[in-house]
Amino acid sequence: MPLTAGPVVAAALLLLVAGATKLRDPAPTVTALRSVGVRRPAAWQIRLLAALEVVSGGAVLAGAGRPAYAVLALLYVAFAAFLAVALRSPAASCGCAGRKPTPPTPSHLVMNLGLAAFAVAAVATDARVGLGDLIGATDLLTGLVAIGYAAVVAWLCWLVLAVLPTVRPLAVTTRRNP
Repeated sequence: MPLTAGPVVAAALLLLVAGATKLRDPAPTVTALRSVGVRRPAAWQIRLLAALEVVSGGAVLAGAGRPAYAVLALLYVAFAAFLAVALRSPAASCGCAGRKPTPPTPSHLVMNLGLAAFAVAAVATDARVGLGDLIGATDLLTGLVAIGYAAVVAWLCWLVLAVLPTVRPLAVTTRRNP
């Protein structure tokens, strides 16, 4: 099993879910683009991007190889570039977590760059990380563990982009003894 398998499958899963969400409702992404100064993003343009996300994520999961990994890497680099711009705007939203506006964070930017780097590594090594490849290349148990690892990585990435921005540090309180 290639070292890139878990993060690349996780990136594909995230992309597939994000794309499906945008296909269903492009409004949060339209709002996010407007928040960084894009004047008139149209819903059909967002749906076209969403379709590319769904196809790209699905192609990686299906084991399409280098071309799919390259598109995956390019999409994550583009998202990172968007986040770099959005981080400069106090009213910006990343537009990727559904209906609730999610502020862009440096951790989200780093996560996108990291997932892009794993996709580039998969391109460079021609790693086979499709779901069928993971199950078929080794014994079934190892393949299922790899898929479980990818699911955990995807969940942790989702926490970084959707939950972490909403977490506020607890105030430190002291107790006084009566």
